[in-house]
Amino acid sequence: MLKIPISLRTLATNLLLWFSFLSACVFYGVGDNQILLLFSTGLLLLAIALIPPARIGSVFSGQRPDGWICLWVLAFLVFSYHYLSISKESSFAVSWILASVPLWYLACAALRERRLLVVLLVSTISLFALVSDVRFFGYGQRAFEPLLDPNNYASLLYMCWIPLAHWLLLHEWRAPLKLQLRIPLYGLLMLLAVAIFATSSRVGTVIVALALIGWLLLAWRRRLRLTPWLVLFACTTAAYLLCLSAAPEIASSSYDAAEFATGVNVRGALNNAAWQMFLQSPIAGTGIFTFPALYPLFRQVGDQSTAGMFVHND
Repeated sequence: MLKIPISLRTLATNLLLWFSFLSACVFYGVGDNQILLLFSTGLLLLAIALIPPARIGSVFSGQRPDGWICLWVLAFLVFSYHYLSISKESSFAVSWILASVPLWYLACAALRERRLLVVLLVSTISLFALVSDVRFFGYGQRAFEPLLDPNNYASLLYMCWIPLAHWLLLHEWRAPLKLQLRIPLYGLLMLLAVAIFATSSRVGTVIVALALIGWLLLAWRRRLRLTPWLVLFACTTAAYLLCLSAAPEIASSSYDAAEFATGVNVRGALNNAAWQMFLQSPIAGTGIFTFPALYPLFRQVGDQSTAGMFVHND
């Protein structure tokens, strides 16, 4: 049984951060449900306010540069929004979303006890993955919900899959885990991997493959047991084969030659436009998320294949 003895203040902070994450997952844009952005940001700021000042100060003490980096990022975002952005309407929501990243880091770094938050986040993302897997195998639906974009959803999933897999491998290399713990963990990683492949995200698939290669090189260089890696590799491969056999038109759609060529052409046009924007304002820039407002001025003649909402260079 997981025992997490924490104070009431720490419990409230963990729960506020979790609810902030949940509400952020279903924020779909200023024009759809802006109230959720305000709600999520408010919960995050309230959680930070509950953390004792001494704990927040500890992030800036000693030789730690991370706290100061977070402050510099926040300062840049404020400066960019107020003085550089050519379209504050375009920059508003994205500036807040980007600012939440260093704020989240500061809150987690200052928390004395964050195991409950980790359990809540992993459980929530795993539940998302489970629902996606059921919809994928049951209805042939490409995984993307509760987010709007499959690539963003794949990012959320592998940002959970990679740390969890790394933690498992480290523990397996130090001392083999008990069977009753090992099987559920490998099963959870397979559940997440299935959801990643069900998004049909090329970048997500490549990142999973690179992570596996990195762990293999680590095991080889430090002469660690290969068995845990082989089990993880087998689970990940099985997850991909399951997706491929259940809905090949979805799992392999991103690798279709025609679609791949179209994607390359679209991204080429977008990146060329972004480069031209950079050349016009190489130092100050034009502000955060102003690409959609400027893209019509740089769109190539005859290009109607993309709305130009963002650069797509993930």
